[in-house]
Amino acid sequence: MEKKDVEMKKWKIVALLLISILSISIIVYQKSIDIQNNEHKIKWEQYDAGSIKELHYLDKEKRVISFRASKNFITFSGWASIGDRYLVLKTRYASNEGIDEEPQKGWTWYAIVYDLDHLDKKPEKVDLYQVVKNYDNNFYLSNQGTIIIEDGKEYLLLELQHYEKKNKITVKMDLASHKIVGETTEELFRTNYPTSNNISSLGDAINNSNVYNRNDFFIFSYPYCNCINFEKDYPKFIQLGKANKEDKMVVAFRKKKISVEESYQLLRHWFAPIGQDKLEVIGTNESNDGEKQTKVLETYQEFAEWTHLERRW
Repeated sequence: MEKKDVEMKKWKIVALLLISILSISIIVYQKSIDIQNNEHKIKWEQYDAGSIKELHYLDKEKRVISFRASKNFITFSGWASIGDRYLVLKTRYASNEGIDEEPQKGWTWYAIVYDLDHLDKKPEKVDLYQVVKNYDNNFYLSNQGTIIIEDGKEYLLLELQHYEKKNKITVKMDLASHKIVGETTEELFRTNYPTSNNISSLGDAINNSNVYNRNDFFIFSYPYCNCINFEKDYPKFIQLGKANKEDKMVVAFRKKKISVEESYQLLRHWFAPIGQDKLEVIGTNESNDGEKQTKVLETYQEFAEWTHLERRW
């Protein structure tokens, strides 16, 4: 009888252990399923300006840069910016949870910096999260702006936000040293050459040539119009584009190598019909009562005044 009692107790203990193990296994399995489900809900995305290749000087004076870009090349809001010596692209990897909030584990943010004085040199990949930490770890990076030039030096504008106070500041990162040198009151996003607007025939000519102008970049897409001086003057550029129809062909002015007036006159020539020296730029404004006013805009100064642009180049 005692033996039977002992055996029963043993079996009860074994049964309890098996039940406990099974219960723990079920709990662990359920948690793993929950984790997997949550991981499926979180999407990781690459946010970048696209890629570029085959950088060239478009002219002998090296005033204009040209390159072939991927079809997803984006230039708005600091995704791509050009100064004089430097061209900067934005690339960011983050989850879709709180994309505009404090950086999370696994997030990355880089500035891809091209040296336009040395086109054969590989671009530098600058860790902007680390740059901000080195400057002041009470702040985190919230936005990337455009390039400004001050006293001959080029800076990338960055917007930082305080972890606790939540106030935002704009700072300057020296593109030569990759260090933040201080705060600035400059606007984060700056368009140095906003010519594609509907109040002048220059903007119309650019758009009608299947060219998109945004934030200092003139982006040519296939098919080409075969109707403007630019295509006749730079056949190699067009041939490269035709050989890579899915890509975009891009040109941009280097800010210290060419004056604003020279660039304006060059655009008038580029986007004039083949055989015509320069485009007659006509500005058109319409008043509230529907009356239209027009004016021939021979110089950049006239163009800027008519279109209410504030030149900062």
